[in-house]
Amino acid sequence: MRPVGGAVINIITKRGGDNFKGQVAGYYTPFGFRKSPTNEMTDQGLVYPKSSATFDISGNIGGPILKDHLWFFGSFTGKSAGRKTEADLDQTNSHLSGYGKVNYRWGKTTGDLHLDTGSRKTKGGSFLPPSQQDLDSLWEMIKPATVLSGNANFGLGKFGFQARTIFNSNSLNYTPSGEGTNKEFRVVDGKNVQGTPFDYQNGRNSFDLSMDGNYFLEGALGGDHEIKFGVDYYTATTTTQTLFPNQRITYTYPHGEKMGYGVVGIFPDMIFDVSFKRISAYLQDTVTWGKLTASLGLRYDKETFHVNPFKLPEFTWYEPGSPYHGKPLFMDYIYPYETSGFDVPVSWELISPRVSLTYDITGDGKNVVKASFARYGGQSGNTIGSIYTTGFQGGWVGFYDENRDGIPQYTELFSTKYLNWYKFYPGKCPDTGLRPTQFAADYSCPYLDEITLKFEKAFGDDVAVALGAFYKRKGNLTHTFNANGEYVPFSKGIVGNWEVETKANWKEGGQILVGGSPLIFYSQINKPFGSYYTNLENSSESYRGVTLEFFKKLSNRWMLNSSFSIFGSSYNLDPNDLLDLNNFDFYNQGGLAFLSDKSALGGNFINSTWMYKFSALYQLPYGINLSSFFMAQSGNPAPQRRRTMTGTGPTYYYEPGTKMGDDRLPAFWMLNLGLEKTFQVTEKVTASVVIDWYNATNNQIEIRRNLDIGAAANPDIAPLMWTNAGLFQFGVRVDF
Repeated sequence: MRPVGGAVINIITKRGGDNFKGQVAGYYTPFGFRKSPTNEMTDQGLVYPKSSATFDISGNIGGPILKDHLWFFGSFTGKSAGRKTEADLDQTNSHLSGYGKVNYRWGKTTGDLHLDTGSRKTKGGSFLPPSQQDLDSLWEMIKPATVLSGNANFGLGKFGFQARTIFNSNSLNYTPSGEGTNKEFRVVDGKNVQGTPFDYQNGRNSFDLSMDGNYFLEGALGGDHEIKFGVDYYTATTTTQTLFPNQRITYTYPHGEKMGYGVVGIFPDMIFDVSFKRISAYLQDTVTWGKLTASLGLRYDKETFHVNPFKLPEFTWYEPGSPYHGKPLFMDYIYPYETSGFDVPVSWELISPRVSLTYDITGDGKNVVKASFARYGGQSGNTIGSIYTTGFQGGWVGFYDENRDGIPQYTELFSTKYLNWYKFYPGKCPDTGLRPTQFAADYSCPYLDEITLKFEKAFGDDVAVALGAFYKRKGNLTHTFNANGEYVPFSKGIVGNWEVETKANWKEGGQILVGGSPLIFYSQINKPFGSYYTNLENSSESYRGVTLEFFKKLSNRWMLNSSFSIFGSSYNLDPNDLLDLNNFDFYNQGGLAFLSDKSALGGNFINSTWMYKFSALYQLPYGINLSSFFMAQSGNPAPQRRRTMTGTGPTYYYEPGTKMGDDRLPAFWMLNLGLEKTFQVTEKVTASVVIDWYNATNNQIEIRRNLDIGAAANPDIAPLMWTNAGLFQFGVRVDF
């Protein structure tokens, strides 16, 4: 099943009461339907994806610890789902989670404590397209997480206060699990991938402590006021480790292109440990004058960044049986590094206003107009710390594959004058004592301005419609799209005698054919050895959208919620802001689309221009409920691009004459149906039987394709992933 975009959050969690209540439920899917492969699948040796047995069990119980004062609630969930992938390999997904909550009330003080813990696990995943997947390329993803939180509410005269604290610990680990674990990762003939993916370990811990207050003031300035204020302290740490088999990637050219030549990507172990702190404060007054409610607010945020102690190892050559095996190499470019930690010499701070107006036209809540303006400060999190450590050293080394085995030997490497290095120092330059990662003196956070308008109209007590529109503009940008389609922090290079790079360091490099059309590309004259981070002064991102919603409460045996939204976005670039003009015409005034990362759909651009959602329930005779959910949206962008090797590794050039968002996957849609019947077992116990039918129409929609094309026109575009076939799920739920 393909996940629906967006987040659905139930902000009101269950809690225990003075009576014991609980629920247990179990769902089982015996199998999914199998469909015949498409012609594109057959051409690539693929099969149609199929779901296998799925289990889902859950339960909860709550009740009093001390009646009228202390209550508990606890729940658990266990899920396991399997599937056959397009490569006819087994993939399993499991999820275990537990939740506990204690509520208390003594006098005017109330509060609660929460413990939420769980772990998601995927076995048999792969970063590679299905046609290149094998048992060597598989990884196992484990994502454990624990959240411990609590809050207390108390009053003091006309003031009300809330104190809240949250501790969050989670990690994301991708570990090679295939039969060829630690087999070197290679790109053969420029496109076919072999070997083991890298090992990625990421840990994140955060702590949040806040205090909020409110004060009610009646009759001041002709209205009633609710004044809110608060402060917040937040800190978070990120530790990341990325390990490549043999610390390298080998890339060989097709024999007809550069016969016998290849490059070796040197990827020493990449490690960093960084943290940041944010201090925030706000003041808001919500005042009511008859039919008009106005809210005025002001918020202050400041982020500071820190690099924590960590070590980087040296690079050693892998070639068993050779005198160079295990020998440290390229010490002029790669060297061990250790730091005891230091503060990053940059901080982000912003004062942002918030204004909203609500007017009840008829005074009965059935015709309401809303408008708001707000500025939101961008948050770096641990991005600033991670780029300042510059914890990656490495580059690309040319070699001549004399024995045509696709494996580089040390004696096959070119002379060092042909090396293309990311000559970045993780610490200070040993010659000058300067850091090659620098920030502009006025480097500051981006901000997002948002304007929203909404009209809500109710027809009677059961039916309502709403029409809304929004416009957002993000300015003072700190990120841009690079030649690989990644959204990365914007920087200029440091070149020569520690000078900041200018446009004079870039020139037209010639033309390259992309899909049969010539495209001018640009290259650097002097390769930078460092980065200078600054803001894009005259460029911006813009977002706009219109949404029409319809709501029908449960009455006369049916209910319905539906919405239709149209979205637009654009990346508004000023060429004077940028030095690298590769793909400028493709991104400028094109849609804003971001690459998904580290998932089954990794490498997809995410951007929708329209979306429709429909959910309904109808009460059939004999107490049977029929439910349905239908969702449709535009296909994500699938821009065609040519992949080439440059001095800094793989680079993409997009098809000339196109903009991001012009080429898209087919529109995606899916219908799910459900039947539920509840039986009264005893006075306090009910049992419900549930049958769900996912992808009821058993549709077959392409959701991922190979974006890479060659120089020739009319490239053969290969679909890579399709929606799962339909399936039935059976379940039982018992409430007591």
